[in-house]
Amino acid sequence: MVMHFLKKLPGGAALTNRFNGNTDLLEAVCAGVAMVAMADGNASAEELSTAKKSLTANKTIAEAFTSSDITRVMDKMLDTAKDGGRMAKARLMKQIEDVASKPEQAEAVLYAILDVADHGGIDDQELAVIKDISTRLGLDHTKFV
Repeated sequence: MVMHFLKKLPGGAALTNRFNGNTDLLEAVCAGVAMVAMADGNASAEELSTAKKSLTANKTIAEAFTSSDITRVMDKMLDTAKDGGRMAKARLMKQIEDVASKPEQAEAVLYAILDVADHGGIDDQELAVIKDISTRLGLDHTKFV
C-alpha cells in the first residue's frame, strides 16, 4: 500500500501547492524511483508498472502534476536507468541532488522511493540504493523507514 507521506511532512496540504509544477522535484522523485526499481540491474514489467502506479497514486505527486507528466518523466528516468553504467547513474543522481538543498523536497523524494522499494519488502540491493540516495540528500534513511 502506498504510504501517503504528505501527512508526515510539516505543513501538510500547503506543501502540495508549493510542489505544483516543480519539475526538479518530479525529476528527482522519478530518478530515485527508477534507481530503486533497477537496483538489481533489471526490472520486470510488473516492477515497472508498480513503480508507475505508486507515483500516480501518491497524493503529493498526483496533486502537483498531471498523470501524463508523471508517466512521461518516469519513462524518461527508467530509460536512463536501463542504460546502466556510471554515466546513467550520474545523470539520475544529478536529478536527485538538485533537490538536496530543499529539505521538504528531499524528504518527499525519500518517502516516494521507500514506498516503491517496500512493495514486497526492501531487499539488500534496494537498501544500498536507498542509503546512497539518502546520503546525497543529506538525510538519514533510518529515520524514514
